[in-house]
Amino acid sequence: EERIDKAHNTKNPRFSMCCLEGKIKVPPLKSSPTFLRNMLDSNGGARARNLRDQIRVYNSMHNFTYVGAKVDRLINKMPGPYVFKISSQNCHRIGTMSPLVCHRKT
Repeated sequence: EERIDKAHNTKNPRFSMCCLEGKIKVPPLKSSPTFLRNMLDSNGGARARNLRDQIRVYNSMHNFTYVGAKVDRLINKMPGPYVFKISSQNCHRIGTMSPLVCHRKT
């Protein structure tokens, strides 16, 4: 860990290399949306319980989605261990996780 005063002042820690020794100030995180907070709450009901039970399945689905980045395939044509090198912005391209609604004409 980069923190240089681990035993002192935990409210305002000092760091050596990261954040230019405190010259860069990172704003506090914004509060999560209510829906997300409820889904992560242990008292969030059946939907929250289902999310906790299935979270590994959802994460695994995202592991095998299309990666929207430029993959450097030349790097592995050289000797050495396998390297997965990308450039540009990395994103996952996956459709909705909600089931599609089928409207039939009667």
